[in-house]
Amino acid sequence: MIIVILLLAAGVLCGRLLGDGAYAVAGEATQYILYALLALVGFELGGRSGIFAQVKNRWRHAVAVPLAAALGSVAGGVLAGLLLGMELWQSAAVSAGYGWYSLSSLILAEIDAPLGAMAFLSNVLREVIAIVSIPLLTKKLSPWAGIAAGGATAMDVTLPLVTRSAGVEYSPFAFLSGAALSALVPVTLTIIFSIAGVQ
Repeated sequence: MIIVILLLAAGVLCGRLLGDGAYAVAGEATQYILYALLALVGFELGGRSGIFAQVKNRWRHAVAVPLAAALGSVAGGVLAGLLLGMELWQSAAVSAGYGWYSLSSLILAEIDAPLGAMAFLSNVLREVIAIVSIPLLTKKLSPWAGIAAGGATAMDVTLPLVTRSAGVEYSPFAFLSGAALSALVPVTLTIIFSIAGVQ
């Protein structure tokens, strides 16, 4: 975990020193590195017999983890909204991105631009916190906590981290959880808007 924090801090420092020019280069490099990591995770999954049978045998976990992550995210957002004096539908909607900042921020920006910006920052921060905390959560609590912390990013960005921290046998569960949460983003937002009477 210390290595993850130090690398993140080093990245922030380099970004500050190199300026805006480094952002485009880093963004493109990150994309290809992520593709390579996902390919390696897939390679490891393919080489382990019986892993997909575990998913079938533990299907309750595959369903419970994303549902718990979704409920926890929205509940946490509502609580934060109460403390900050926000309208409940707004805080619930901001937290319903589940870490998928690009989609949730775009949907919310069509209704309220500042709310879209808040959703973007909130979900980016969630991803950063997940990257730092997944090794600790996996070790101190359980692999399921690490998967839930990744939210929608458990299917891509944080999948290699979950695999390294929890073991390759948890990779299918992480992927399924991230995919389920990604699919739930527009559904949850539509429900929130419907309840709040927002169009």
